[in-house]
Amino acid sequence: MTDIKKRDRKANFSDVEIRALLGTVLAERDIIQCKLQCGLTLRRKNEAWGRVVTAVNAVSLAAVRTVDDCRKKWKDVKAAVLKEQLEMKKTGGGGPVKESPYKDLVWQIIGDRSDVVSGIEGN
Repeated sequence: MTDIKKRDRKANFSDVEIRALLGTVLAERDIIQCKLQCGLTLRRKNEAWGRVVTAVNAVSLAAVRTVDDCRKKWKDVKAAVLKEQLEMKKTGGGGPVKESPYKDLVWQIIGDRSDVVSGIEGN
């Protein structure tokens, strides 16, 4: 058999790290959420993400996070909140939806996204 080397994994993001991530993304949201069409340069976006990473690493006890780690975690947390909102809009019953503890912070960052997650119009 061949030796398969296991990949070393970082510890999961802690609640404190996620809250630091979201708090800093909220503070930097005008730069981070900009689609580079508002006159910002990629360099300024990378600098903003650098400040996010610094804030997360300042409270981290388990692992040193990278820009890629923080970007992915932000994307995953945002997707979970949007999915939760979509599940709440579905009709036909079903069980209760598990609510994200970070929902309020994410909505502050992304603003009103009712255009993204909406029900059927005209009924």
